[in-house]
Amino acid sequence: MNYKFDFFISYSSENSYEIIVPLAREMKKAGITYFLDLEQIQCGESLNDKLTFGITKSKYVLAIITENSIKKPWVRVELNAALHRQISSRQTRLLPVISGTTRQVKQILETMPLLRDLHYLKWRNNPCEIVHTLLNILNK
Repeated sequence: MNYKFDFFISYSSENSYEIIVPLAREMKKAGITYFLDLEQIQCGESLNDKLTFGITKSKYVLAIITENSIKKPWVRVELNAALHRQISSRQTRLLPVISGTTRQVKQILETMPLLRDLHYLKWRNNPCEIVHTLLNILNK
């Protein structure tokens, strides 16, 4: 498969400035390519077409998972698509980054039981650390 992007970033808009902006900035500095709806989808374009393009043309789905995001239908659709790709290809395709307190993380994993089996990164306002891990994954 010829990928256009290293990562499709799945997130909730409530987490845009707290997590997505600093993470995307560090990814860009490191030369990591990504599909981010804020940058890729223009006014009047089909969300479904563009998101499908972004997911299928990305090697991985980087899912920023929070209490807010698991309540969002689009995020759940993106997670389901990534999980399906991972299961059908038998290759890692979904890279979860979970943000929240211990109680919130527990609630997230109870709500999304298929994530329990996946190793996830913990967001601690640490975009450089996350990007370092992503670079290691890309260089495998």
